[in-house]
Amino acid sequence: MRPANAPRMNAEPKNKPPYVAYATFKNFLASLKDLVPARIDPTHPFMAGQSGTNQSYLMSALRFFDLVTDRTPNSSLKKLAQSEGEDRKAVWKEAFEKAYKPILGDLDLTTATAGMLHDKFRAQELTGETVNKCFSFFIAGAEDAGLPLAKHLKPGARTGTGGPRKPRKPRNGGSKAEEDAEGNDSTEDSPANPAATLLLDKEGVRRVTLSAPPTITKAELDRIQKWLSFQLIVMEE
Repeated sequence: MRPANAPRMNAEPKNKPPYVAYATFKNFLASLKDLVPARIDPTHPFMAGQSGTNQSYLMSALRFFDLVTDRTPNSSLKKLAQSEGEDRKAVWKEAFEKAYKPILGDLDLTTATAGMLHDKFRAQELTGETVNKCFSFFIAGAEDAGLPLAKHLKPGARTGTGGPRKPRKPRNGGSKAEEDAEGNDSTEDSPANPAATLLLDKEGVRRVTLSAPPTITKAELDRIQKWLSFQLIVMEE
């Protein structure tokens, strides 16, 4: 029986390809570089800074890649978090290919289209923007694993069939910036711009959303963190 004051995670999606922002996943791995705890739970410093939804999505991703058993880190997670360079790429590639093999089968990534990958994810009973987020995570992860990808699949490539997106008119007379702050799909749902959202209340009305390209480097993340530490301005309501 769970103690009344124990931290709570949302129920994790089972056996689904990851759709957490890839940058969030990488940042979590980076937080384990010096120490991999005996258990991954909401009290871990990185997890504590995430919304309950992101915590659940992260745990689901770790299980998908067989990096944890329940919430206990496996040896592969320790190797992935604490190795560097080509050693890390080899560990990640092994976990990545093994996890996606049942979903992708013999799909050739050097000739596959974005639509073919989307079809593979839809076959996992995923729909709508979740499919886009699975695609975004997969492409960024495949790039990190050193897998050969068709040019049109690489991060940042346009995958739609239409022309450039037209600017949308703000709803209810509000500004586009206000819409983005509300969490609409102008940034969060774009495959090339995965977003991490911190909910400030349980209803999700007040939240902070940061988006970054899936190819962001650790050095760039360090610069962003330093910038946020003294540039964040809280406006009076």
